[in-house]
Amino acid sequence: MNSVCHPPIVLDGLAPDQLILARFEAFRNADFALVYDTFHRESTLRRQFVNRDTYVGYARTHLQSSYRMLGCQILGHDCKEDEARVISLMTVEVDGKSQRYAELAWLRREKGRWCYHRGQRWDESLPDHLEMIDFAAFDRLEPKLIL
Repeated sequence: MNSVCHPPIVLDGLAPDQLILARFEAFRNADFALVYDTFHRESTLRRQFVNRDTYVGYARTHLQSSYRMLGCQILGHDCKEDEARVISLMTVEVDGKSQRYAELAWLRREKGRWCYHRGQRWDESLPDHLEMIDFAAFDRLEPKLIL
């Protein structure tokens, strides 16, 4: 087994867009414990996986071998006191096939740091011009796939 050492990612003090990039790196490096730690306690994932080790085991079994993160580009973000939104363009490989999607992530502060609360994916009919992927475009999407 070939193992690569990656510097640890520290979540404290990250801006909302930096949190999305840190999550991307954690997924890319199969650091599923860190991925779990980025989720807000009221998120759907945390309700589904109350225990961190259970999620890590699930992710290693179901994601690690078939899902690879290839690229993440931040397209926009806005931030209020305790809530933020970040739009990113993700390139992933699932079962050997490359896919591209945009995601609108809603973040909330928890214990002084930003955490991922929920997200909306835009998989189909992405515009060729990235500047067209904005908050208003996500508002117009139907149906809304909220994760």
